[in-house]
Amino acid sequence: MAPAETTGSAWRLRRTLILTTAASAVGPLAGLATAPILAHSLGVTGRGQFSAALAPGLIVASLASFGLPDALTYHLARRRSQTLQTLGRSVLLTTAIALPLIALVAVLAPVLSQGDEALGRLIIIAAALCLPGVYLGLVRGVAVGQQMWRAITAEKLVVGIGRLILLATLALLGHLTALVAVLVSCLVPVATAGLYWRVFVPGRDQEPSSVPEEGLFRSLVAFGARAWAGSVAVMVLSKINPVLLTPLASVEQVGLLAVAITIADVPYIFTTSVRDVLFGVGSATADVERLAQVGRLTLLLSLLGSAAVGATLPFWIGPLFGDSFTAAIPTTLILLASQVFSVPGLMLGAAAASLGRPGLRSSAQALALVVNVAGLLAFAGHFGALGAAFASVLDTTAVLLLSSVMVRRIPQVRVRDFVLVRGADVRFLWSHLWDAAGRFRRR
Repeated sequence: MAPAETTGSAWRLRRTLILTTAASAVGPLAGLATAPILAHSLGVTGRGQFSAALAPGLIVASLASFGLPDALTYHLARRRSQTLQTLGRSVLLTTAIALPLIALVAVLAPVLSQGDEALGRLIIIAAALCLPGVYLGLVRGVAVGQQMWRAITAEKLVVGIGRLILLATLALLGHLTALVAVLVSCLVPVATAGLYWRVFVPGRDQEPSSVPEEGLFRSLVAFGARAWAGSVAVMVLSKINPVLLTPLASVEQVGLLAVAITIADVPYIFTTSVRDVLFGVGSATADVERLAQVGRLTLLLSLLGSAAVGATLPFWIGPLFGDSFTAAIPTTLILLASQVFSVPGLMLGAAAASLGRPGLRSSAQALALVVNVAGLLAFAGHFGALGAAFASVLDTTAVLLLSSVMVRRIPQVRVRDFVLVRGADVRFLWSHLWDAAGRFRRR
């Protein structure tokens, strides 16, 4: 009976990975299609202003989340009967954190915009619209813990395709401005909240939890607090570039970097999607061997994907984005290499968090932020977007090294099992890709 159960569990994991990663491909592809629309409609300077406007609000959202999405994933994967009460308290806590932060952004808007009144207004609008996105992140955290992969997949599809259709339509009509682009980016994800309706409907098979509600929420907040520093570090790390690069270099360099990040994120978004599946499944099963296999496969796929994007990049970046963006090619290639370096660190951190040790991941991510900011200050003034890419390589390397050292404290986790791709992994990936291609041809 056990072998059959193991086989069924492995099949469910593979099916989940196929489902979510296929949906994740839609997001990057839609992003690639959207990026030229923004580039041609807004220009290099406008594209840089768009990125600079969104960055403070996204940082506020990360601060306000307080690590609760990951905490909800971990705790409610085992205690579904207390979902509604715990989710409600989480909403109140995030609101109490978010409102003062939004007010602070409004006060600092003239500084963040370098005195540009139009950009300052965009920053305030984006910060105010971050709160509904925080709530959606909480609900998504519950959905990951309950392994509602169809709803999560549907959200990714709707957001990716919806943004593309809206932005393309507005561009054709001549109404796509930086303000409109900010509104579309902030509001389209919130429109998908209804896809998670099952989160709010208690299942008949849910048994009452033996843990009191007060005790569960305290545990949730404690877990979230440990994961929070890492979550904040990740978001600030991803959005600090437009905030610092504008005064250090120029808005045009921000525009070039934004396009380079969009392209390099194609394999990276896939990687983070697999990481989320790994965390959700691991929280429910704590199967370290399975987590390690998924980590190795993700590394292999990230390497193949980054190599494919990098090899073909010079042939399509100019025609797709415009000749002015061909200057982003070196930056993009460096960022692609950085994304590959980031995979083992991400996976080791996810394994540690799924085993109830989020503090290890948070420490590594906090180090990455420090290294990245130091790299920006050292290189961005002289090299612009290229210097920001160098800083990214430094921070991903630092995360891998620190994660490798810190997970040694966890007896179940061996670094080499996550880092060294095996021949069996290559054969496994090839056979499943070949089978998938065969099924597609038969259809």
